[in-house]
Amino acid sequence: MARRLQSDKILFGTVVGLVLFGALMVFSASAVTAAANFRSSYHFLWRQLGFAVVGLGLMVAMMNVNYRRLAAPGIIFPALGLRENMTVHQVCSLVDSRRTQSSLTAAMRVFILGYFRAAVAESQEAARATTLNGAIGYVAGTPQTNGGAQPAATL
Repeated sequence: MARRLQSDKILFGTVVGLVLFGALMVFSASAVTAAANFRSSYHFLWRQLGFAVVGLGLMVAMMNVNYRRLAAPGIIFPALGLRENMTVHQVCSLVDSRRTQSSLTAAMRVFILGYFRAAVAESQEAARATTLNGAIGYVAGTPQTNGGAQPAATL
């Protein structure tokens, strides 16, 4: 039977402490403005604490998720399709139309690598517009808008 990993209690406590310290800093910096504009000096503090509760709740939930399952194609391709406003079939057809000599599986692997390399290399705004082109460039063997990186392999 596989050993169940324990969460790091020191790391979790540090994160909670930093979140609370950040909420205190928000309150300290915005109490006067909140009192003048919202008639309560705690307005921004309550908002910050609300976001903190949601974030810490998501963190606790993700501590119990096997993150290796997130790498499954059934999760990656729909997420990629949602980001690019394409269906999974459209993404696969696009990669298939640009591949040269390799199998579709190898082309998809190189596409995913190129897609995320291009997404990291570009700014958030530019990544939404050009990341798909950069990843397709990896599949075709001619990287485009990928921050100057060379393709991992020519297919």
